[in-house]
Amino acid sequence: MSRPAKRTPEVYQMIAERILRGDYSRGPLPSTRKLGAEFGVSKFTILRAFRQAEKEGILALKGRNRIATGKSAARKKGLRIACVVPARDLASSFHWFLSIDNIASKHDGSATLVDYRSASDPRLTLALGGKYDVIFLDPPHGQLTPLVRRLLKENQARIVPLYEDIPELELWGIDNMPVDAVDLLVFHLASLGHRKIHLLGSLPLIGRQKQLVDRWTSRLQAVGASGEPFFPAMESDCLASGAMSTARDFLAAHPAPEAILFADLPAAIGGYRALWEAGIKIGPETSVAALTCEPEALLMTPSLTSLEVPSRESVIEEAVKAVLKGATATRRNWAEAVIPQIRLLQGESSSARRRPAA
Repeated sequence: MSRPAKRTPEVYQMIAERILRGDYSRGPLPSTRKLGAEFGVSKFTILRAFRQAEKEGILALKGRNRIATGKSAARKKGLRIACVVPARDLASSFHWFLSIDNIASKHDGSATLVDYRSASDPRLTLALGGKYDVIFLDPPHGQLTPLVRRLLKENQARIVPLYEDIPELELWGIDNMPVDAVDLLVFHLASLGHRKIHLLGSLPLIGRQKQLVDRWTSRLQAVGASGEPFFPAMESDCLASGAMSTARDFLAAHPAPEAILFADLPAAIGGYRALWEAGIKIGPETSVAALTCEPEALLMTPSLTSLEVPSRESVIEEAVKAVLKGATATRRNWAEAVIPQIRLLQGESSSARRRPAA
């Protein structure tokens, strides 16, 4: 038997999964030549896979085109969930998709990852208007287009933003580490006697970063402390490198900082390098903490004070339940359920205590 014939079951499985997922529900299937090039097989292998799909009743001939029959919905009644994220954040967002996919599987459903380039990208608008039960959306930065705004409003009951709120449309973002978690780090540094607690980030001051600064500012006021925020003006291709440049600028203005709070792990990595270059000992001379839950934090030298947070899956599961119950009409404060589960992981980086004034 030829090798292409041996690949027919594998190719059929891939095509069947797409049909059952609804990928071809809006039109005819691609040509045999196009699918053959995509899968690396001949068009005859694709034809054999098509015939198998026709026997299974999930594909039918209509004129010269092959169309999904609609039986896919009857065969797979599980949840259809979309994870819609900016292409530039695809690497970091992929962890969310994996967790979303796991939750979809638990509900005998499927998850689709959609990456878009801008607020006007057709992939974004098609996803928002698609046949999904739940849509997890990492919102585009900047002003929303009228079409996106309309789709968000029309599909409000099944859209859950990731990270950020869209308050004007009453859409409230979820996160297993919301910006409110900065409270634990500020209170920890304040408990060491620090009254100057600066905030350094690796991303421009928009969206979630601005929410973080607002929360950090209010917490500083609560503990009687002060500090300055330092964030890059533009996003760098390498976040840690951009954060290192920001930290250098910060140290030029504050050569002997009491305490530094980093907005994420890349900011901490770049900040560690800048502090090392300046000859500042992290821990004994300057207390450092970071708003991160990445396990690499405790492997840094010195170990970085960070946070232990609930799993992404647990937060996603609660969001899915809320959507299915129709509980999205009013504001939900996701942080109220998540914050009590977050714990401080004190590392060696925050051992410095402020010396009393002479």
